[in-house]
Amino acid sequence: QIREKGYCVVKDYFKKEFLIKVIRRVNIIYRAEIFLNYLGFGNKERLGGNTFIGNLILKSKEFIILISEVQKYLDKNDINEYALSEYFLVSNLSEKYFNEWWHRDFPHSNENLKVFDNCSIGFFIPLGEFNSKTGSTKILPFSNKNIELDPTKDHSIQIESNLGDLVVYDPRSFHTGGKNISNKPRHLLIAIYNRKEFIPCEDFEKQRKLIFFNSQRKMVNKLYIKRYKPFSNFFGRNKN
Repeated sequence: QIREKGYCVVKDYFKKEFLIKVIRRVNIIYRAEIFLNYLGFGNKERLGGNTFIGNLILKSKEFIILISEVQKYLDKNDINEYALSEYFLVSNLSEKYFNEWWHRDFPHSNENLKVFDNCSIGFFIPLGEFNSKTGSTKILPFSNKNIELDPTKDHSIQIESNLGDLVVYDPRSFHTGGKNISNKPRHLLIAIYNRKEFIPCEDFEKQRKLIFFNSQRKMVNKLYIKRYKPFSNFFGRNKN
């Protein structure tokens, strides 16, 4: 279903009690981010009215535990040749100047859509209501296979899920965040895995070394973050 239509919703994948702990941590981080923005030191990425927050495995062990649970999905479906490329929080508060931002996730683009097949898989973990009211993700079904589909002309759908659900999607699919018309922020965790041959969007090995607690560092050691590195000789040449 993911490879044909572009996405599926796995119901009740996470325990709600655990996600409530994650939400408490997210609320603290988000309020800190808003405060830093007010001072002029905060996050400058504001695509589509969203605030993006990364370096999650450094911020709390809850984020490490959560991505470990996501990794079990890879193991269960025998696709553990993938490694983590991105892991971040995207928060959206009702914005006057909201605009949709249709895109495909790395490493895909309109130009190479047919070149890279079955080399990536993505996950949305909604932390609360995820529907048209809170600005859930819009996706263009079958756009992961059909390069001719256009989200501005063809029919997109808005994903709906409940707390505890896991949304699995093909990063080749056209998608965008929706407009949040509720009176509270919508938080969404996103994790994207690519084949190990691709250079990741985040250097998780560097983040692992920065973790203060040894117990948490050991937890990260079990994650799929290792990457193949291109060969280079003494002079830095890597032509082969």
